[in-house]
Amino acid sequence: MSFERARWATTRADQTTVRRANLGVVLQHVARSGPRSRARIAGDTGLTRGTVSSLVSELIDLELLRETGE
Repeated sequence: MSFERARWATTRADQTTVRRANLGVVLQHVARSGPRSRARIAGDTGLTRGTVSSLVSELIDLELLRETGE
């Protein structure tokens, strides 16, 4: 495996690890705090609104969260 390819694989693994950790942060935050808007989750956790939106969408797809529209 070339150095560039190994570096890419490591970077990808690191991104996957960070994303999984952030999914856990969002899920735990909602579990502890109750229903929250994506903007509020972002403000409370320090994650960007775009990141939270993406993570919440993934958690909804996984049926771990649901949107209530409240």
